[in-house]
Amino acid sequence: MTVYGEIEAVKEEQRISEEKFRTIFEKAGIGIFLTDMHGVLKESNPALQQMLGYNAEELSQIVLTDITHPDDVAKSAELLGGLLAEEYDSFHMEKRYIRKDGQIIWAKTIVSLIHNTSGKPLHVITMVEDITVRKLVEEQLEYLATHDALTNIPNRYSLEKYLKKVLDRAKNGENSVLLIIGVDHFKLANDTLGHIVGDHYLVHLASVVRFNLRPEDYFARLAGDEFAVILEGVTVKQARKMAERLREAVEKEELCVIKTENCLNLTISIGVMKIDGSLDMKRLLSHADLALHSAKAAGRNRVVLASSNEESVINLRKINEVLGLIRSGLRDERFVLFFQPVVDHEDRITHHEVLVRLKDSQGKLIAPGMFIPPAEQFGIMPQIDRWVVQNAIKTLQRIPSLKLFINLSGTSLGDEELLQEIEETIIQSGVEPSRMGFEITETVAVKDFVWVEKWINRLKDLGCFFALDDFGIGFTSFHYLRSLPVDYIKIDGSYIRNIDQDASQLALVQAIHTVAGALGKKTIAEFVENEKILQIIRGLGINYAQGYYLGKPLPQPVEKS
Repeated sequence: MTVYGEIEAVKEEQRISEEKFRTIFEKAGIGIFLTDMHGVLKESNPALQQMLGYNAEELSQIVLTDITHPDDVAKSAELLGGLLAEEYDSFHMEKRYIRKDGQIIWAKTIVSLIHNTSGKPLHVITMVEDITVRKLVEEQLEYLATHDALTNIPNRYSLEKYLKKVLDRAKNGENSVLLIIGVDHFKLANDTLGHIVGDHYLVHLASVVRFNLRPEDYFARLAGDEFAVILEGVTVKQARKMAERLREAVEKEELCVIKTENCLNLTISIGVMKIDGSLDMKRLLSHADLALHSAKAAGRNRVVLASSNEESVINLRKINEVLGLIRSGLRDERFVLFFQPVVDHEDRITHHEVLVRLKDSQGKLIAPGMFIPPAEQFGIMPQIDRWVVQNAIKTLQRIPSLKLFINLSGTSLGDEELLQEIEETIIQSGVEPSRMGFEITETVAVKDFVWVEKWINRLKDLGCFFALDDFGIGFTSFHYLRSLPVDYIKIDGSYIRNIDQDASQLALVQAIHTVAGALGKKTIAEFVENEKILQIIRGLGINYAQGYYLGKPLPQPVEKS
C-alpha cells in the first residue's frame, strides 16, 4: 500500500471511530457532556439536556460551576485539578447539579480527558447518571437510623455518638452535664389507656421539653419513656435549675387525646450527672440512670443529682436481687424457653423465634426486660445464651420438623470460647444446621461489626442462617448491610405497629424491603398485631410476618400451621 493509501485508511478508520462515538453520545441513556479546559460546556447529549432541563444551545453558554451545587464546587475543582495534572486517568464523584427550574438532582459522575493524536488534552468528558431517587431513599433511611420514629428526635445511637465528642471536650476542661429524664408511672398509664394515648403523650412530652431547652442543647430519646439531654457550657448548679424548670413545665402540661377522650397529666423524674471526663460513656450513663431511679424511688416528680461515687441503696438492692435470681436460675434450671411463630404469605409457619424467660423461686415468670439488662451489664448474658442454645438444640432433637431462630446478646459476641462451644454443640447434636438460625440486633452489628462478622461467617459455614433484628434503629450506612452475609432483615416493630396509620412509615418500610431485596435478603415484619397490618405488609411484598396476631410466645412450639 502506498503512503497515500495508508493515510486514507487511517482517515477512514478515524471517521468510523468518530461516527461510533457520535452514535453512542447521542443515544446513550446517561448524560454525557464535553467541556474545555476552563469548564465551559462545549457539547451535551439529549439525555443530559433532559436531566438538567436545558436545551443544547443554553448548555453551550454555561460554565460548569454555574450548574454545580455550591457545596460541591470546591471538591469538583480539586479532583479536576488532579486530572489535568495527570495524577490519575479519571475520577468518580457523587455530586449535585442545579436544574434550570432550580431543583437539585444527585448524579454519579465519571470524568476523564480526551486527547488529540499527539497526546495533548483537548476536552474533559463527563458521564452523568441520575441517582436522585437512590439518594433520597438513603437520606430517608439515614434519618430513620439516627432518629426516633415516634418523636422525630435523635435516638440512642445518635446520642452515644454525640456524647463521645462531649466526653473528649470535657477532658480539655469544657463543662457539660447529662440529664436522664423518665416519665413517672408511664407504663401504668400506657397499659391502662392504651398505646395510642401513650404514644401521643411521648410526642407531646418531647415537644414540651424541646421548647424549654436552649437551641444548642442536645435532646434524644433513649428508649421507651426515657430521654436524655446534654447541656454544654453550664455548671452543675445551672443544670439543676434547668432540670427543675423542665420538671415544672411538664408538671403543668395536660395532654388530651380527642380520639380516645383520655387525658394524661404525668410528671417526670430527672437524674443529673456532671460530665468531667473522669468516667467513660457506659459508666456515665449508668450513674445518670441510677440518679433517675433514685428520683423515682424517692417519690418521683423530682430532680436528683448524681456523683461519680453515689449509689442508690434501693436500686442496688433491686439489682442484687435480680442478679441473685439469674444465678440461681442458671443453677436450678429456672430458665424456660418460649416460642413465637414466623409465617409466610400462605400462613405457613417457617420457623419459630426462641425467647428466654426466667421464673422466680415461686415459679412466677419474670419479664426479660427485668433480667436481661443487668445480665448484660454484669457479664452473665453469655451463660444465659449458652443455656438457650443447648436447650433449643434439645427441642430440635425432640421435634424433627422444627426450625428455630435464637437471639444472641451483644455481650456474648466477644466470647470466643462460647462461639467454639456452640459450634461443637451443633456438630455433636446430630441436628441439621439448616434447621437453626441466629438473630443479632442492628445496633450490636454496628457497634461490634468485626465480632458479628466472625460469628456469622463461622456459623453460616456450618449451614446455619442469620437474621439482622430490629432493623431501622442503628444503621448509619448500608455498607454494613452489604457487608454482613445475613439471610433475613427483621424490620423493627416500631415501624410496623403504626403502618396502617402513618404513610411515612409505610414508605420507609417499603424502602427497607426494596433495599433488602436488592441485596438478596428476605424481610420479616415484627409486631404484626391485626389483620389490616398483615394485609398491608403482604401487599408491600414483605416475605414473612411475626406478631401476636399470628401467634403469641408459647412454652411449646406450634408444630403445624
